[in-house]
Amino acid sequence: MPLGDDAEAADFVLPDELLATLLRDPYEQLDLARRITALAVSGRVSGLEREAGRLRAEAMGKDRENAELRERVVLLDTALQETNAKLRSPMITMTDLVPSCGHEATAFDDS
Repeated sequence: MPLGDDAEAADFVLPDELLATLLRDPYEQLDLARRITALAVSGRVSGLEREAGRLRAEAMGKDRENAELRERVVLLDTALQETNAKLRSPMITMTDLVPSCGHEATAFDDS
């Protein structure tokens, strides 16, 4: 049924200017609709590819940040283990602090 037919006019009204530009052959209409659909799908695919690229770049940035944080955790864990090892070693005694326990003349001696 061609567009603009009086039976269809009651349900679906298009301006005459638009009707004049539409193709009359249904196969040509279908081909035009297919091309329009292909353009719309192509545009959508392009948009999705751009978004996917942006998300990949963002994910790579997060991966780099994650790797840096893991390296920092390893360094801090190593520092913690070293500090714990030092704290577990015997406490420093007073004799370790003073070079000699024998009686030697010092500035504080009265002799």
